[in-house]
Formats: sequence, structure tokens, C-alpha cells
Amino acid sequence: AKFKVQDDKLKNFKDNHHFQQDRAEGHANSVLKIQCFIDKIITAIQTLRDSGLFKFLCDRIISNTRQKSYFSTVVCLGVGNFSTSTSSFWQFVLYLCLRKYLLLQSGEVETDSIILHDIFGEKINEESFLFEPNISEFEKSVCKSLGVHICQQNLFGQYKLPTAINNDSVLYFMPHCPYQLYCNLIWTNCTELDRLYILGNSFESYAERRHYLKGRKCTESASLDVTDAVALFTPFIKDISVWTAFSSQLTPQDRRLLKESSSGIDIHTMESSFCDMR
Repeated sequence: AKFKVQDDKLKNFKDNHHFQQDRAEGHANSVLKIQCFIDKIITAIQTLRDSGLFKFLCDRIISNTRQKSYFSTVVCLGVGNFSTSTSSFWQFVLYLCLRKYLLLQSGEVETDSIILHDIFGEKINEESFLFEPNISEFEKSVCKSLGVHICQQNLFGQYKLPTAINNDSVLYFMPHCPYQLYCNLIWTNCTELDRLYILGNSFESYAERRHYLKGRKCTESASLDVTDAVALFTPFIKDISVWTAFSSQLTPQDRRLLKESSSGIDIHTMESSFCDMR
């Protein structure tokens, strides 16, 4: 009996040792997988950042901001599963590049912080967050490694702009989000729309679709759903087509990047006439 007890203890020790060993190996493999994926992201960032496509997009955003305004916050909603979807991957990369560029321009990040991990580290404010309802644990780990803050709460687009600082603006990158999210975001910030910039689906396309479906002009007040913020504010929204003027300059690589990262998206900001009415 004495030997049996000792054998059982030895067996339990070996089983526990093997479990701890397997667990350690699993953790090491997970860390390696995350690092390999981050390396892939870094390569993609360098590709996109150096492309004519990204330079053109940044120029379009900066040239359409209010005078003496700057971006203090860059938010991403609904990017999808960027570890499994090619288009979501490039949209995530575009978000990282936009966040880096716009916050550098504003002085929110020191211009001498050239190293990628410094740019995407603790220097970025938590209000520049990402929210994706179906984000995986692996993707959360990737975001944590890159210093990307993840919002834990799904407000279905009803995110309030951070408190105004001087003459700052906020950019929401919403690649192909559901229509209602745009409506909710606009209604939630209807008193501060002069600070809100949206990079997302074309509102003009939505208007054309409503006109087709209803068989009458969607801008007539009698035909508007008062909860439909996009339709209600369409007369005051400046819908800036990002790629029309750039299409003739596209290289084969630019076309590939455009297809994966930002095809069909426009910049939306309020017309100066609306801001003057406030």
C-alpha cells in the first residue's frame, strides 16, 4: 500500500509536470504567433504608408479640415476580423496609419518618435479606440501589443465625442458599417457636428438608394424619417469623394491597396453654412 501511494504521487507529479510543460509550450507558441502577425502588420504599414494612395487620402482629409483645426482623436468602428479577412486586415492597417499620421500632424505624438512601437504605444490617448463586436482573443492580444485601445462596450454607434480641446476634431473610421451606426453617431453628436469627421460609406449613395426605393426625392422633409440622421442632415453634409480625382494616377499596387482597404469610402464633414448656423 505504501508503494502504491508513492507511485500515485509520482504519477500525479509527472502529469502535473507535463501539464505545466504543455501550457508553457502553448504560451510560447501563442506569443510567437502574435509576433509573426505583428511583423506582417509592420510590413503592410510600410507598404501602405509609402503608397501614393495613402498620401492622397491624407491630403484629402487635411485639406478639408476646418481652419486651424487638428485631429486629437481617431476612432475605428467595425473593422471586422483582421486576422482572418484580407480586406479587414488592410482596413486595420489603414486605421493604424491614419492614427499615426493624423496624431503626428496634431502634435499628439512627438515627431521624433519614429519607432513603430513608440508611435502605437502609451503615447496614444485611450479615446482613440477601436471597437469590433466580433473581435477574437488573438486580435485583442495583437491590439494590446500595438498599443491599440479596445472599447469593451457596444453602444451601437452612440459614442460621444471627447470633450473639446481648443479647436480639435475627431475622425471616425467606419469601413462599411451598417447604416444605423452612422445615424446613431450623428444623432449622439448633433450639437458638435462641426468637430466630427467620418471616413466611411458614401452618404450620396445612400441618398440615391432611398430615392430609388421610395420613388420620390429623399430630401423632402415630408418623406424623411425623423430618426434617420443621415437623411436629415444630408443637405448640410459635405460628401467628399476620396478616389474620383485619384483614379487616373493609380498604380497596380495602389489599385490592390484601394480594393482591400478603402474601396467605396468617402470623407464626411459638415458644410461651413451649417456650422455658421449654430
